[in-house]
Amino acid sequence: MYLGPLSDREMTEIVTSTVVGMPDEAVSTIVEAAGGVPLFAVEMLRSLVADGRLVITGDVAVIDGQLGSIEVPTSVQAVIGARLDRLPDSERELIRHASVLGQSFTLEGLAEVAELPADKVERLLGALVRHEILQLNRDPRSPERGQYRWVQGVLREVAYGRISLEDRSRLHLRVARHFRGLEDPELAPIAASHYVSALRHTTGPDTEIRSEMMATLAEAIERARAVHAYEQVLSLVDTAIEVVEETEPDVAAALHEAAASAAVSLGRIDEADRHVEALRRLAQTRAQLVHRSVALAGWVANVGQRSAAGIELMEPHLERWPDLSSDPDLARIAVYLARRPPGRLSRRPNGWATGGTPCSWRPTWPRRWLSGSCGWMRPAGCWTMRCSEAPPPRTWRSDRPSPLFGDTRKRRGRYSTGPARSPEATPIRS
Repeated sequence: MYLGPLSDREMTEIVTSTVVGMPDEAVSTIVEAAGGVPLFAVEMLRSLVADGRLVITGDVAVIDGQLGSIEVPTSVQAVIGARLDRLPDSERELIRHASVLGQSFTLEGLAEVAELPADKVERLLGALVRHEILQLNRDPRSPERGQYRWVQGVLREVAYGRISLEDRSRLHLRVARHFRGLEDPELAPIAASHYVSALRHTTGPDTEIRSEMMATLAEAIERARAVHAYEQVLSLVDTAIEVVEETEPDVAAALHEAAASAAVSLGRIDEADRHVEALRRLAQTRAQLVHRSVALAGWVANVGQRSAAGIELMEPHLERWPDLSSDPDLARIAVYLARRPPGRLSRRPNGWATGGTPCSWRPTWPRRWLSGSCGWMRPAGCWTMRCSEAPPPRTWRSDRPSPLFGDTRKRRGRYSTGPARSPEATPIRS
């Protein structure tokens, strides 16, 4: 008799009926981690209550802090571990390699990582499918058709947790080189994450792994930028920063810059500030990163419309190091200082900023009136470097209805509001 996993709706009902008033975000996390098995969901709830992360007061359940990832409870590990121990040695060894590959994988990839013939791996996978450890995707509409995947995510977590740290490093390195050898740019982020995992679990320094990881990480970030996958850039940086920050400060600085740029592209200025502060903390112990950190902070201040804070940071820095040719980052600081968001002037009697003011001065009326959309010409060079003269008069389009508001003369009995009409203006007739 086959008992399949419950649906997400049924699992949600079980979780919400067990703990009334639980936050929706926590319910979704537990339902996803349980994989359709009610026993796993209940044991996870008990584990959260025992750890103090889930506090139940009356009819209200409160999550203490961030829920984050949920570890598999010891009781669930014991049940799954006993099930895995009943498998033959060959199948159990293959499961170790499959758990490192991920939640889904191909037959060819597993055969290469396990260093076994493809026909033998196919027979072992068929046995694991019969044991309901894995399942084969046969949906003709799925892009993952023909791939194997774990029936439940907790099965993979338990199998992965039983691998020693030394073996994890070795297997992650083998998987990373497998994905990198496919020479598919879309697989570069996956290969980079496995290189990071291999470094994280290694017992000693390994310059070969580190150099391969740097190259793959650069390819992955460049690929993510090219397709505007800024979320992926942030994920890659968060994964790799902890293994390079102490040993590779220049790489860590480049990662923080990439993450800050991606966060700005997503409109997350607070997250960009977090990477700016991380780079400035790194620069406190490494003098070669001081100019770089100030340049990044000034750029984020500019794009975040906080020009005052950027000026307070960049101007004293350039006064202390005035020689821009000594470091490219000093030149960047000077450029960002010159590109700070413009200020505003009060409107002059003739409607223009006069006296040879720089491009950061602008009139107070909307730029639409200066771009010619209502028949007026902006002064030459107004948006480049100088605004020293009033514009030459231009004819007023008095008998043409506005493309947005229709004939304003009929509705208002006067011309549409805007800069004062030149006395020399004459109507243009089509």
